[in-house]
Formats: sequence, structure tokens, C-alpha cells
Amino acid sequence: MKRKISLCAPIGLIIGVCLLIVAARVLKPREESVPEPRAQHDIWPENKQQPENVKLTGPESHEAFIGESVTLDCHLEPQADVRERFDAVVVEWKFNNQDLVLVYRSRGFASYEQAEQFKDRVNPDDSWDISKGKLAVKIPLVTKADNGTYSCSVGHGSKRMQFSTQLNIKDSVVPSNAHNKAQDQTTQSHGQNTIADASVILVLAASTLLYSLFY
Repeated sequence: MKRKISLCAPIGLIIGVCLLIVAARVLKPREESVPEPRAQHDIWPENKQQPENVKLTGPESHEAFIGESVTLDCHLEPQADVRERFDAVVVEWKFNNQDLVLVYRSRGFASYEQAEQFKDRVNPDDSWDISKGKLAVKIPLVTKADNGTYSCSVGHGSKRMQFSTQLNIKDSVVPSNAHNKAQDQTTQSHGQNTIADASVILVLAASTLLYSLFY
């Protein structure tokens, strides 16, 4: 009887310790996840005014070869939401200060106002984002007729901003090194064909000689 009691004692002790560990884990308060704060660099608080020194800017010029696509960059600097910076959201891209390239108004793009040269052809670039002041446009398959000055304007009246950039279209010319490389490839291919033809002739000659010797 005493031996049974001595064996049960440590077993009971082990079971008790295990129960205490389980109870401690169950009763431990759970840590509530705290949501990460939202980034504020893209959001302007309602009670904070945007800086007054915002300007419309971009590269002074762009270059492209005939047949290429080109993106004309224009953006607000520092980054700002066009809808909050201007009373009326009106974005216009013009060609040579005359033909409308792209028009955006508060309700969306007005494709019916585009000049025939750009209608159903010019679209906002993938980077376009009114909330960040990114107003780039993309012109696909440019031609010599697209060569000229492009102006981007935002707003109207006294708060109207404008930026201009020059698009230079170049003729597509094959570089001399590319031409020489093509000639080298042609010469090499011709040499390989000549070697192959010579190999076939040698095999036929050897076969004919062996046939004449043994037959």
C-alpha cells in the first residue's frame, strides 16, 4: 500500500503542475492588436491648409523618334491634391497654345473637346493621379506633326497655373554600328552555308571513290 502511495504522489504532482501551466495560459490577458497609423504624406487633414508655394512643373523638353510613344510629364510640386488646391478642377493640355490635347474637368475627361489630331489617341499616363497632382499624358506613335510646344494648365482665373514643355520628334535612323553588325551577321551566315555545302560535296566524292574501288 505504501508503494502505491509513493508512486501516485509524483504522478499527482506532475498532473498538478501541468494543470497550473494550462490555467496560467488560459487566464493570461490577450494583447489587443493596435492598428497601424495611416500614412499622412498622401492625405491632407481637413483642418490643415496646403502650402501656397505650390507650382506646376516638369521637364523643359522631351525627345522621341518617329513611331515611338512619349510621356509628357507635368506635376504639382510639392505634391498636392488638385481638387483641394483649386476651386474648380480644370486640367488642360494644349498643343502650340491652340489645339486641345487632353481635357479633364471635375466630372472626368472630356474627350469630345480634343482636337482631331489627338482624339481617341492621347490618354492620361498610367501615373496620372489628381489627388497627388500628377498630370502626365501619353502620346503613342508620334509623327512629325506632333513636334511642337505642349502646355499644361490647371484651374482658371487668378488661380490658373501653366507649364510648357517642348517635344522634339526625330527621324528614325539606323545607327552605323547596328548596320555594320547586320552586315557581319550576313557574312557569317553566308560563310557557314558555304562550309556546309563543301562538306556535302566531300562526302559525295568520298562515297563515289569508295564505290569505284570496291565495285
